[in-house]
Amino acid sequence: GIDRWLHRLRRAGVQDLRAHLEHHPDEIDRALAMVTVLDVNPAAADLIEVEDAAGMLGPIDPSTYTAETRPAFLEQVMTVWEGRSEMTTELGGRTVTGRPIRAILQWVAPPGPHGTPDYGRVVVSIQDVSELKKAQREAARALEALEVKEKQLRTAVADAPVIFFALDADGVYTVAEGKGLERLGVSSDEIVGTTCFEMWAHEPAILEPLKAALAGEEQTIAYEGGGMRWENRLTPVFDDDGNPAGMIGVSTDVTDRVEMEQALEGARRRNRLIVRNMSDLLFSVDAAGKVEFVSPSVQAILGYEIDEVVGVTVAELVHPDDLAAVLGATG
Repeated sequence: GIDRWLHRLRRAGVQDLRAHLEHHPDEIDRALAMVTVLDVNPAAADLIEVEDAAGMLGPIDPSTYTAETRPAFLEQVMTVWEGRSEMTTELGGRTVTGRPIRAILQWVAPPGPHGTPDYGRVVVSIQDVSELKKAQREAARALEALEVKEKQLRTAVADAPVIFFALDADGVYTVAEGKGLERLGVSSDEIVGTTCFEMWAHEPAILEPLKAALAGEEQTIAYEGGGMRWENRLTPVFDDDGNPAGMIGVSTDVTDRVEMEQALEGARRRNRLIVRNMSDLLFSVDAAGKVEFVSPSVQAILGYEIDEVVGVTVAELVHPDDLAAVLGATG
């Protein structure tokens, strides 16, 4: 058996079996030929996808020994070499139909008559973990993608006038990130670990929507304070049973935008006031020569109502003798 073969290798002066087998791979084939399968249960036949378990009995088919199965068989040989009675390793291989599998191989040599391992009656169990390994790979890829997205999000949040935050089911801040914190003059460390109930105890306009979000209701609120304006979106988070488990929120500093909108609206009001009260006729035309806009003074100067002029071509409004001059002036 294998133990006698290994004994001969020792007598031949082999000390490092692993290195010896690396340089003499044919020795592994010799060891494999010494292994005989004495019994196989139906589960093993199902795993290998053979119709009859009896077909697996006897000497191991050399064609089943591949580069994928070599590491596991080598570990079994090393177990005998080191005099151990058991070992566990991960096994890679293929079924008789060619389907790749991953499995956990457990190898036990029962005690012999003298208490030493009996390598002639080794019991091997194989647990198929192919689906588990597949799920682990998918989970690892998903985690890697999540880490990339988280990094991208943190980069975006760090450079944008926003605050990204998260609360657990008890209203405790677990995350607070973003350039918006600088504008408030606070740091993430000052916020994380505190509760929204403490922070906003005197601001019911904020606290009540936070409570609603923690109860499972999505909220959108506007807040103004300290000369700044914020738009806040609060999104509940639920556990696997559908119960509220916290919330995430994004607060965007819209101070500059609001001030620009207000300034623009003020300019528009002033322009409308000027146009409404000016005595000169002011109008604009499109590429086809149709009037798009005309000032209210059109009634006093030409006697038309604004609705009568808009959409009409200049040629229809001007005396033929003046048309060339008007068209030249309008480009």
